[in-house]
Amino acid sequence: IRQAKGRRIEKILQMPGASLRISNVITPGNGNIEFIEYVAPRGTKIDLKTCNMGVAHLVFEVDNIQRYTMTLLPRGSSSTIRPYGSRLVLSRAGTPAI
Repeated sequence: IRQAKGRRIEKILQMPGASLRISNVITPGNGNIEFIEYVAPRGTKIDLKTCNMGVAHLVFEVDNIQRYTMTLLPRGSSSTIRPYGSRLVLSRAGTPAI
């Protein structure tokens, strides 16, 4: 996790006072997923239904769902059992992203 702030970030985002926390995840095949949390300025609360514009949805397939569930649950995620035997771990907004 790294911090990003200062004139360069403010200029890129065209947002005075911008301060970010950024985490990158390198995926197989050398892909990159970047997670950004705006520390400043403070955002506005929005309706967090997953069908609304601006609400993110990410899915990861893992080999050991039980291990990942035990990692995510203490961080505020909820475990959800879906029909047909598929097990999903759902992490809702409001949970610290990084």
